[in-house]
Amino acid sequence: MHIARTRAWSQTVASRAKGPDFWQPYVEEWDNPPVIPSEPFWEKLVKRWLGGWIGLFVVRRVILFPFNFYPFVGILVSAAIKSLRTARNLHRPYFEAKKMSKEQIAVFMEERRWDYLQFGFVAALLEGIPIVGLIFTISNRVGAAMWAHDLEKRQHFVASQKQLDRAARKSQ
Repeated sequence: MHIARTRAWSQTVASRAKGPDFWQPYVEEWDNPPVIPSEPFWEKLVKRWLGGWIGLFVVRRVILFPFNFYPFVGILVSAAIKSLRTARNLHRPYFEAKKMSKEQIAVFMEERRWDYLQFGFVAALLEGIPIVGLIFTISNRVGAAMWAHDLEKRQHFVASQKQLDRAARKSQ
């Protein structure tokens, strides 16, 4: 499955007729970007008391277990909880292509929080459907690649606007 997912991403990007030089370095789009704390309180708590991601995995399974007894509710609640993580994982190749740091990724995702929540929710929901979800793990990569391409075009536009603004300020 990993090979199919990777190919789905790379072939979708290739279908857009853009080479590796299309992915330019990260450009901040906002004049006052949101401030992201280095490590949220709950992450510190989890690392300290639960032993990191393994403890978080166990706690998540214990919390979500009762929802599995109610049809559809378990899938919806699970998708809601996994939405941001799913979206971040689907866009990991985009962040790697742009060589973004963890802080830049956090700011980038915070600026588009609702978009990432919605995208991640739908992706996690579709991937959570038994049997058919396997197909959606691949098609979600295609959608993520297409969205990444659109986000990158926006980054190009913002970079060109900032260049024009700098040139205008120099000429004054």
